[in-house]
This record gives sequence, structure tokens and C-alpha cells, in this order.
Amino acid sequence: MLFFYISFIAGTILCALANSYHTLLAARIITGLFGGVIGSISLAIVADLFDIHHRGRVMGFVQMGFGASQVLGVHIGLYLANNLGWRAPFCLVVAMGTLIAVLIVAKLKPVTAHLSAQHSRTPLRYLLNTFSKRNYRIRFLATAFLSIGGFTMMPFSSAFAVNNLKVTHEQLPLLFMVSGCSSLVIMPLIGRIADRINKFTLYTIASALMIVVVVVYTNMSVTPLAWFLPLH
Repeated sequence: MLFFYISFIAGTILCALANSYHTLLAARIITGLFGGVIGSISLAIVADLFDIHHRGRVMGFVQMGFGASQVLGVHIGLYLANNLGWRAPFCLVVAMGTLIAVLIVAKLKPVTAHLSAQHSRTPLRYLLNTFSKRNYRIRFLATAFLSIGGFTMMPFSSAFAVNNLKVTHEQLPLLFMVSGCSSLVIMPLIGRIADRINKFTLYTIASALMIVVVVVYTNMSVTPLAWFLPLH
């Protein structure tokens, strides 16, 4: 985790030092590669430390960070970019990331209990054996589609809102704040529900609801803010 976290910080430093579109894009790719793995490792640590009956609420609490980033991070980033330049938000992320890395080193105990369950097979053979199981392949594929779908839409959310829905730049912070506050409330609630009912049933219901919302939202044209704000 520390390796990928420090690499994420290094990628963010490269973003702040970028002097062209191509170097910024390359730095963002590097940052995303390491940042994405951090999310997976964090959830793996949660799965190691908490039993299945408590993982939902813990993961829901962890996912609140995404909502907090929309409520606070977007606004702080826009403020810094407008007043100190576009590099300032990257510098802030580096400073905060460095502080958190120090806290991880000082406070987080090594998670080693899973090592005792390892087999004598090589990591490659163990990986191939994992992919040979149909249930695992379905879950990996579902997770991949979920990530691809989400991270394909999110970068274009602002552009879509401004150009298709005709949201003004002054209204954008309100849009992010509503979606962020919704995440802060909903994620812990969903986590608690996941600990009490069948997780597959919950996932199926949430996926079906999300399909409807995405289809409706992406086919909207110029619409008053109050109409589509609840979709966030």
C-alpha cells in the first residue's frame, strides 16, 4: 500500500510540474494507475480486518471520502486554481498525501494474517487458478465494467452539464455539493443495509436503479437546474 501511495504522490508531483497537455496527460495516467490500485488495496485491508457481517458499514464509511472530496475538494480546488493557478490544487494534494503517508507509516499496523493462509503454489499459478473459477471471473468482470462505466462518465460530467444541460459555471459547485452530500448520507446507510440483507440482491437493485438514472440523465437536453438536481 505504501509503495502505491508514494507512487501516487510522485505522479501528482509530475502533474504539478507538467508544462504541456501531453506531459499532464501522461502524469495523470501514472497517477491514475497507482491511485486506482490504492482503492483496491484499501478495500482488501477492510476485508482482512473485518468479518463479513461488518464489512458493509466499514466500506460505506470509507466510501464517504469520495463524497467529502466532492463537497470540500472540488470547491477548495477551484478556489486555489482561480487564485493561485491550476498547479495549486496538485500541490495541496501532494502536501496532504505526504502527511497521510507519514500517518500510515506511524499508525497503521502491518496486515500479515493472510500470509499464513497462502499455499505453496507460485503467485502466477495461484492467479491462474483464481481466474479458472467461473464465479471469480464473473465478479472480476462486473467490477471491471463498474469501474470503466463510472470513470468513463465522471470526467465528462462537468462538460455535459455545461454544454448539454446549460448549467452555468457558477452553478457547477452546487451540483457537486449536492452529489457529495448525498454520498455522505447514502454510503453509510447502504453499508448498514448490506450487512443485513443479501448483498447480491442489494447489488442487483442498485444496478437496475442506476441503469434507469444513467439512461434518463444522459438523454436530457436543456433542463432547469431544479429538475435534474435530484438525479445527483
